[in-house]
Amino acid sequence: MLKSVEPFASAVIPTNPAGMDLTTTGYVHRYISFAAFAVLPVAGLILARHLSRQPSWRVVAAPVRVLAIVVLAGGAAMVFAAFPGHRVLIGLAERLLVIAAIGMLGVLNYRAHRLALVPSPVR
Repeated sequence: MLKSVEPFASAVIPTNPAGMDLTTTGYVHRYISFAAFAVLPVAGLILARHLSRQPSWRVVAAPVRVLAIVVLAGGAAMVFAAFPGHRVLIGLAERLLVIAAIGMLGVLNYRAHRLALVPSPVR
């Protein structure tokens, strides 16, 4: 249940502008965002490994793996921006990470749609 709440909560709970000290809501936003963004690349990498074993899904395994690595790199940039970077450019890192995550979901959705269009063999 908590996993489905994290992205929504991090979007609704405001953070503080760069240069200001974090308030309680800023800290809540930070750690909920980190938790949500940490799950995405791990799930993508695990999923890519399983997809590579399925003949009908093998074609998307590599793009999902690459996008999961991009999400992981975006998460590392976000952590750097949040802590030693004093939140400078954290919004950019978050947006790039979200774009890669949406891309990963888009690749999966496109493949699922294509497979749904293929008629199944009659038994």
